[in-house]
Amino acid sequence: MLRNGVGVVDGGGVLLNPAMIFGKMLLYLYSFLIVIVDVVFIFYKCVFAYVELLFRLVIWPPEKSVENDIILITGAGHGIGRELALQLGELGAIIVCWDINSESNDAVAKEIRHNGGRAYAFRCDISQRQEVERMADLTRTRVGDITVVINNAGIMPCNSILHHNHKEVERTMEINVMAHFWVIRAFLPRMIEMKRGHIVSLSSVAGLKGAAFLIPYCTSKFAARGMMDSLQEELRITGQDQHIHCTTIMPFFINTGLAKNPRSRFPLILNILDAHTAAKKIISGFRRNRFEVFIPEMLQYVHFISAFWPRKVKQTLLDFFDIGAEIRE
Repeated sequence: MLRNGVGVVDGGGVLLNPAMIFGKMLLYLYSFLIVIVDVVFIFYKCVFAYVELLFRLVIWPPEKSVENDIILITGAGHGIGRELALQLGELGAIIVCWDINSESNDAVAKEIRHNGGRAYAFRCDISQRQEVERMADLTRTRVGDITVVINNAGIMPCNSILHHNHKEVERTMEINVMAHFWVIRAFLPRMIEMKRGHIVSLSSVAGLKGAAFLIPYCTSKFAARGMMDSLQEELRITGQDQHIHCTTIMPFFINTGLAKNPRSRFPLILNILDAHTAAKKIISGFRRNRFEVFIPEMLQYVHFISAFWPRKVKQTLLDFFDIGAEIRE
C-alpha cells in the first residue's frame, strides 16, 4: 500500500480513507469470529455424536412397530428372504413377496396366510428394469403403497476371475446392484410424497474387504454399500432423512446355500449363522432405524479397529482364521 495526503492507496490503485480501512478491519474480525463459532459448534456436535454412540452401545433405541406396514421383500422365495417374510408376517406386516421362482414364492405367501398373516406373491425378475416398473405398478394397484423395501435378492458365483464367464459377471451385477436401483427408483418417489418409508439393502462383509474367488460378488456388495451411503446422504441434504430411513445389512456367511461349504476356523468367534437367526437380527436392526447392521455384531468393531492395521496384518489374520468357501465348478 502507498500513502498520500488523504489516505492509503492499495495495490490496485484504490484510495482507502480511514473509515474504509476501519470497515475492512471490522469485516475481517467478523469473518474470523464466524469461523471460531463454527469450529466450536462443530466440536460440540462431534462430542455429542461420540456421547450418543457410547450411549447406544449400552442402551439401544426401541423397536418401531411394523404392524400394517406394507413390506416388499425381493428374493422372498428362499433363504433369508423367506425368513424375513415369515417373521415380519408374524409381526403384523403386510408382506409382498417378489421372486423369480413362482413356486417357492407362492409357497411363502401361502404359509404366511396359513399362519394368519397377510401376504401377496408376484413373480418378478428384478434384473429387468421394465419388469420392475410394471410389477411395482401392479403391486400398488393390488396391495397399496409400499412403506418398507428390503432388497434381499442376490447371487454368489464363486470362482477364479479367469474362470467366470461373462454371463455370470453380468448377472451378478444386474441382480446384486442394478436391481437395487430399479426397485428404489420405483418406490422412493411415493415414500417422499407420504413422508414415510424405509429402505433396507443387503450388502455383506464382502462389501468391506475383498475375498479371493469372489471378485464379482465382492464388487457388487461394495457397490450396494456405496449406493446406500450415497442415498442416505442425498436424503439428508434434501431434508428427507427425518421421514425415510436407510439400513445396510453387513452379514458374514449365512448358511443358505448361496455359498458352497462356507468355513470358519473358529466358529465360536465367527459363527456361520442360519437364515432364521440372521433374519431376526436384520429385522431388529431396521426396526431400530440403524444405518448399518453387522451380523454378527462384533464385526462392526473389528471393521473399525482394522482401519488402523497395515495390509499385511489383515492378510495374516485372514489366513489365521481361515475364512472362505469352496469354488463352484
